[in-house]
Amino acid sequence: MKFNVPTKLTFLRLILAVLIIVLLLFPFYRIGFEFKTFLYHSILIDVRYVLCGFIFIIASFTDYLDGYLARKNKQVTDFGKFSDAIADKVLVNSVLIIFASQGFIPSVIPVIVIVRDIIVDAIIARNQKSPPAFLAEMQVRKGNESV
Repeated sequence: MKFNVPTKLTFLRLILAVLIIVLLLFPFYRIGFEFKTFLYHSILIDVRYVLCGFIFIIASFTDYLDGYLARKNKQVTDFGKFSDAIADKVLVNSVLIIFASQGFIPSVIPVIVIVRDIIVDAIIARNQKSPPAFLAEMQVRKGNESV
């Protein structure tokens, strides 16, 4: 399967999300690496969070850009819509869960966002008459392989 540019950008966003997760959760001090911290107007800032913020902004921009390019070049696909939604949820929900687990935000915030995502996805799925074409195609291929 050949991927178009918008789908490649979606995969880039997923990779950036995984990079953010690793940067926020991996115990770098155990391998002898410490991220710098600095004091700014009595606020202690860890460079790890600044770096993750920049990566998050870049990942968010790829979300805008892949949608724009897909519509502009008429490259909107069912697989692209599906993978874009997954990449968005991985990016946003993982950061919210990590921030809640580290005590930066109340735990209720990721719960509300994730429940909202589930409800919205359920409503969208209920209103669709048939599964997306790429899922139906995958099921047909599986059926043909067993013959």
